[in-house]
Formats: sequence, structure tokens, C-alpha cells
Amino acid sequence: MKEISTIQTKIQEQDFNFFIEDYQILLESISSIIDVLEKRGENIQQHENLDGLITKFFLTGCSIKMLFDGTTIEIRSKGKKDRYFDISSCMTLIRNQIESYVFFDYLFLQPETDAEREFRNILFQAAGLKRRQEFNVNYEGSIEQINQEKKIIDSLIEQIERNSYFQTLTKKQRDKIKKNLPEKVSMGEKLFLEESIKKNRFRNYFFNSWKLYSNHTHSEHLGLLQITEYAKNPEKLTKNKLIFCVDMCILTSIFIKNLMNIFTLIPESNNLLEKINEYYKIPVSYEEKIKRQKEESI
Repeated sequence: MKEISTIQTKIQEQDFNFFIEDYQILLESISSIIDVLEKRGENIQQHENLDGLITKFFLTGCSIKMLFDGTTIEIRSKGKKDRYFDISSCMTLIRNQIESYVFFDYLFLQPETDAEREFRNILFQAAGLKRRQEFNVNYEGSIEQINQEKKIIDSLIEQIERNSYFQTLTKKQRDKIKKNLPEKVSMGEKLFLEESIKKNRFRNYFFNSWKLYSNHTHSEHLGLLQITEYAKNPEKLTKNKLIFCVDMCILTSIFIKNLMNIFTLIPESNNLLEKINEYYKIPVSYEEKIKRQKEESI
């Protein structure tokens, strides 16, 4: 995405405070959404897995924010404390955050009917539980849990077979879903390469980011090279931290925007709505905002 790349290449170290403040506001707005839904008695459970996804997205975002603030390390021999940016942990959590959004998109935004949404959510639950059936467990309590979940899986498969959307699929498609249950909603390129995801420029951008973060997450060698390189070039580390923060502001704004649409929510302030729209639409004029804030801070 050219708009995002333009912002990323022009931000400087002194801009970081602007973005981190925005990120904090966006995270607080998710907390406010949770409170609003609870106060007005909104039954999030009717949206199956949405409650857990909102909570997970919020908690992971707070953990990423803590990493942006720096990890405090006490060096007793020198009698001082230093703060460091743990880039390896940050990349792992950002990858996790992108995956959370993709599942949110897969389960709640892509379905065109209630029946399709129900089908995807049941499939999502069954696939997760079926994966756990593959674990080798010896503890009595775990064995009992695995056996109980086997019954739940059977019940979920029955629900899938009764689902009106599932019944519209061809016999070949239905048989494939039941046979390869865990694979149907596995993370990675399978979800990112869904046709509706491929056509969306935001999702394309975050697919490329996800591949980058995954590469570092799954390669210990790259992680070691990264730490060594950034120790020699701290400016590059700071630059990447800025890019990560912009990414999270954009992703969180997209998440909030879609939550507001699902629950017909009105943000508590026009300022928040403006902020969300700025990141959501990624206008070129966002650079003007940065310039204006700089001038005001002089």
C-alpha cells in the first residue's frame, strides 16, 4: 500500500510519541466498547466467538504497547536500570495480533448470511477441538477432558451437517470439510488467500507483514542476527519500532471500525472517530497532521 509506505518512510524518531499516544487512545476505545456492550446488556455470546476475539485483541494490544514503552532491565553490578525495546517479542505479538484480526474477518465480516456465519463459527470451534485430540496425554484429568471434547466435536459436526449453508455446498465440498476438519480454518496462507481477503488492499498489506513477522518468529537464526544487527545500529531499531506502531494503529482502527458497524456503536467523541477514520482511510493528509503537531509542540 503506497499510502502506508509513504507514512512509514517519512516518520522520524520524534514522531513516535504522537503514534504511541494514538495507539493508547485506540486501545482504550476497545475497552470502552466492551464496557458499553456490557452496560446495555448486549449478548456478545450470540456472536459465538466474538467475545473471546475482542478480549484477546485488546490484551495482546496492551502487551504490544508495554513492549513499545520498553522492557526495564536492572543491572545491579552497575547500579542502574535501562530500558530496551524487545523487538523479537514485539514481532511475535504483532504476528499474533494480525492473525486475531484475520480470524475476526473470516468469522464475522466475510459471511454474507447468518447461516454462513454460523457455519464458519461452528467449524472454527470443531477444528480447534479436533486438533487437541491429537495430543498425547497421560494425566487422568486431561484424558477425561479429551474424551468429553470428543463428544462435543461429534455434536458440532452434527450441527454443521444441519446448517443450511453447509447443505448448499456440493457433496464433494461437504465430504472434504468433514474429512479435513482441522485444515479448513488453519492459520496462514489458507485464510489470507481467501478470495474476499485477496481483493482487499488492507488485507494484502497485512498479509505481507504477517509473512515477514512469521519469518522472524519461526527462525531463531534470524532472531539472533536481528539482535546483533540492531545492537550495532540502534537507529534502525527505533525506525522499526515506529513502523510497528503505525501498523498497530492502522490495524486497531480497522478492527474498531468494524466492531462499531457490527454493534451499531457511536464513538464517545468526534475526536476519536476522526482518529479512527484517519488510520482507517490512510489519507495522504495524515502527513500534514504530523507536521502540524510538530509545529504545535515547538
